[in-house]
This record gives sequence, structure tokens and C-alpha cells, in this order.
Amino acid sequence: MEKFAAFLSLKFVLGAGSVCNKYYYNVDFPRGNVALKDFNAEIVDESGNAVPLYETYIYHWVILRYFAPKHIEERWLTNVLTFYIRGMEDQFGCKDCKCDLYKVTKDEYGTPLRLGYTGCLKCCYDETQCRWVDWEEATVPVKIMSFVPRKESDDSELACKNKKISFVLPNGDYVIYGAAHQHSAGFGSALYGDDGRLMCTSLPVYGDGNEAGNGLSFGIKIQQHYKSGRGDGFFLHLGRGSTLEILEYTWMLVFFWRDGKEGGYQQYLLGI
Repeated sequence: MEKFAAFLSLKFVLGAGSVCNKYYYNVDFPRGNVALKDFNAEIVDESGNAVPLYETYIYHWVILRYFAPKHIEERWLTNVLTFYIRGMEDQFGCKDCKCDLYKVTKDEYGTPLRLGYTGCLKCCYDETQCRWVDWEEATVPVKIMSFVPRKESDDSELACKNKKISFVLPNGDYVIYGAAHQHSAGFGSALYGDDGRLMCTSLPVYGDGNEAGNGLSFGIKIQQHYKSGRGDGFFLHLGRGSTLEILEYTWMLVFFWRDGKEGGYQQYLLGI
């Protein structure tokens, strides 16, 4: 009989540039005669949400059956080698274990590395540290403007209609990013400037399988599309009294930096 199940390893904690190469013995996994048709692994956070590879890179994962000699008992172990590469000076160098980025001259057993050994597993063993980008004074924090739609009726036809909200920025702001938080049955969100121009959209992608990260009919990611600006988002100055308008079905979050002589920050939460 075909079955599907998910299993978790013990918790491990990663910091900037850190490496985790742990072995977990006697893990929860089916015993006896089993045939694996498919097997996938991913890193999840404390809430069970998948962590993207560009933040926590999985170098390899292994699951292996072994037997405890004392009782000749079947058991399973897992080994995961993963790197926290967000904000790294050289992400590819960190995940490829370049020795100069880890400042390693000996392997995990204290044996000096051979001449000409520039990188591989001997340089990125458990609890080693890759170089990361230091915090710059020019980097400033942001606050969040959160628009929260609320269901106004139990009527399904009414509840599925577009929701629109407008908000005037009294002091003017730099809008630097927009994204939507959406659940199953969400259709997407869009952010418009006060002149009617489309700034960005957030459209959901639904899974079509049953493997890790692709659950059938579940929202698995959000596609971001930016109509102005550059790079991974936009950087748009809205003057005093400008209006933001959102057409949405679920939350739209707008990150912004307040423009003003005081240099302060402000957070708005507005419900409809």
C-alpha cells in the first residue's frame, strides 16, 4: 500500500555564515520492508515554513539505515550539511567551501591541509564560519505599512469581489518594496500610485503535486512583478499627500522609509 509521510530532524540553529554538518541517529523513520518511490528533503523554520536555498543552502542530505549491535535493531540516521549564506560576501564561494573564505588551514581532526588544497569538505566542516558582509552605517531599517482586508459578509459572491483601499501619506515616503501575504483561494494583489500607474503585483502559485514544497492546491510561493524601479524591487519617492491604492484579496505589505528632517520611522496598520 502506497503511503506519504513527512519527518523532521532535531532542531539546529544557524547564524550569519555558519555551517551545520550534523548526524542524527535513531531518527523517526519507517522500519521493516519498505520501498521508497520518491524522497525529498528541505530546510524548514520553527513554524514549518520552507526556507529558500538562497538563504540556507543544502550542500547534501543523507538518510541511511544501520543496525545497533547490542540488540541487532534496525535504525535510521540522517546527515545534513547546510550553510546560512544570506548576506555573505561570496555566496557561491561559501557554499562551494573555498578555504580562504573560511580561514581554515586544518581539517576538523586537526590535520593540516595539503598544499594546493583550495576548497572542499575539509574546509567547511561543522561549526566553521564563512565571511559575511559587515553592517554599514548607510543601511537603515524600515517599518511596515500593513493593509488588512476583512470579510464584510458571509455571502460568498460578495466576499469574492475585489477589495480596494486608498491611503494618503501625510509626510511623503520612499516606497522601496511591496509584497502580499496570501492564503489558499487568493487571486493576487496590486499596488498603484496616485496617478494610477501600476507599481507592483503579487500573484500566487499553487502546487500540483504531493512532494515537499509542491502540495496540491496549496499556495507554495508568490510571484513578484515590478513595473518601475530597478533590481529586486523599486525605489520610489512619493511626495507629501501622495496616495497609495491597493486592489487586493488578502494582505498587501508595503515597506517604506519615512522622508523627513527628523529621520524617524512610522508604522501604519489599516483595516478594511
